[in-house]
Amino acid sequence: MTSASVVSTYLESATDIVTTRGTTSIGPEANLVQTQAEVSGGGSLGGSFEADLVSIDWHFVWTPPGDGFLNVTTFLQMNGFSWLSINSDCNGGEASSNVGAAVMLTQRDASGTSHSDSQSVNLLDQQITDTRWYDSIGEVQFINLDESDTVGYRAFQFPTMRNSRFSSPCRPIFLSIPITARRSSIS
Repeated sequence: MTSASVVSTYLESATDIVTTRGTTSIGPEANLVQTQAEVSGGGSLGGSFEADLVSIDWHFVWTPPGDGFLNVTTFLQMNGFSWLSINSDCNGGEASSNVGAAVMLTQRDASGTSHSDSQSVNLLDQQITDTRWYDSIGEVQFINLDESDTVGYRAFQFPTMRNSRFSSPCRPIFLSIPITARRSSIS
């Protein structure tokens, strides 16, 4: 944390979890969200575009012990599945699903001005396309989600500042981890 020493802090409990859909749980090593993004529909040749979007945002607050640089590594574990299919009539179609995550850090200085930085990663990106308009086969794609991902690399550094140049307390850092899941289809 400072040039004289290194401080390691592990934030295991969120202060808040905000989601557009689903249930949440906050606790040490138990910051959980259960949610889903779902699209279903059909249509004639050219079809209709439908999309579903789910956002989740974890919030953590930490007060740095002094001036320096903060290295952030965040581990996200997902389980469940992503299931895509396109119609089995003569219309063909396409479907896609993706999940993205980011680490965003914000700290206010003594004057109240916010200083922020962020880094993002794509956790899942799948797509199927059936352009064989003359048959009735359709396509299905099924992916299990059971993995851990790192959001923010160890080289990701964020400057931390004291409240002032005097011995007053440091300003807290707000750590936000937004997750976005999107599914769409044209059938």
